[in-house]
Amino acid sequence: MTTDIIEKIEGWVFLVSRSQNLGFTTIVAPDFMCDARVSSLLAFVVGGKITEARKAIYRQIHNSAVGNLTLVFRVLETTYEDIGIEGNGKIKDAFGREIPFIEGVVF
Repeated sequence: MTTDIIEKIEGWVFLVSRSQNLGFTTIVAPDFMCDARVSSLLAFVVGGKITEARKAIYRQIHNSAVGNLTLVFRVLETTYEDIGIEGNGKIKDAFGREIPFIEGVVF
């Protein structure tokens, strides 16, 4: 009988978005990244077009201040209904640009 060893993998969630006044900003980040003051790295390396349903984007970061990281994320259209505020349709900034959510996991 063989015994398979399953490696424990830890992951931490993150959220990046842009506001009506700022560019892309990290909204939620792992504590270890906040403690090292590198949470803005997430906003710098994620992004792209709206992710297709049932798909995700995979990115590796090497030699960061907190070590090597793997990100798995998706870019989502954001509606007023999604975040529970009054309004209809997609959320846009003052210039008419859609404000997406980029949600993912850091490994």
